Amino acid sequence: MIYQITDAGVRTGKNFKDFNNKYHILLEESECTPCGGDFVVYCNNQDLDFLQDKARVSNIMFGNFFRKDNSAKIFSIVNIILTALILFTK
Repeated sequence: MIYQITDAGVRTGKNFKDFNNKYHILLEESECTPCGGDFVVYCNNQDLDFLQDKARVSNIMFGNFFRKDNSAKIFSIVNIILTALILFTK
């Protein structure tokens, strides 16, 4: 279990993936203090803002990785249209 102690209260989660998705942050095991089989982290408002920003930045990089490039498709369509125009005008 992961326990995050904040000014607003205590947040809990079963594992890091679920915890990060539930609270829209990016918390890593190295940032937590192990306490038996559990992990505990103390955060103030600035720390929470930083963890949320870290999650946003990682999503931007991940989103750009899968962005589609349509320029080759558009170039092919324009090329076919121009070729057809040249063939039919002669």
